[in-house]
Amino acid sequence: MRAVKLAKATKVISLSILTRVGTTPEEREDYLASRRGNPKGGEPTLSAERIADMAEKEQFILTVCANGYGKLSSA
Repeated sequence: MRAVKLAKATKVISLSILTRVGTTPEEREDYLASRRGNPKGGEPTLSAERIADMAEKEQFILTVCANGYGKLSSA
């Protein structure tokens, strides 16, 4: 488990625990590259079935700052 040290004025509004999908770091990178439309080396390294499975299980993190700016990231 990792800890996060927050600044004194920082507040946590919500917290969720994400479930593990069971991918390797290489699979994750290849999946994200395929979602952007630019697989490494030009050829997809993951099968269409694996990409569909990972897309079904994909989770997102929404981070919003006090000034209203936000970022949506694939977990």
